[in-house]
Amino acid sequence: MRKTKRWFNSLQWGNIEFGERLNTRDQAEGKADVLRNKSGIIEAEGGIGLSGVKQTFNTNEHFVTEKIEVPEEGKNRIFNMS
Repeated sequence: MRKTKRWFNSLQWGNIEFGERLNTRDQAEGKADVLRNKSGIIEAEGGIGLSGVKQTFNTNEHFVTEKIEVPEEGKNRIFNMS
């Protein structure tokens, strides 16, 4: 398995297709083992095709939560803030 790392946010005005490689017409072909998107933005005005990827991991590495207590008429309630 070949690993290729790219760092960018993507905005496409048409469709985005993911695959293993680009052919001579710059179209995705083949099936990539993994697409890992760590906190990036992949956005398309058209559609986003993931059928050329065996596994997709789309995570936000900067997402945090915290619990806060909010008093309400003598009661304490705990909320998850996200």
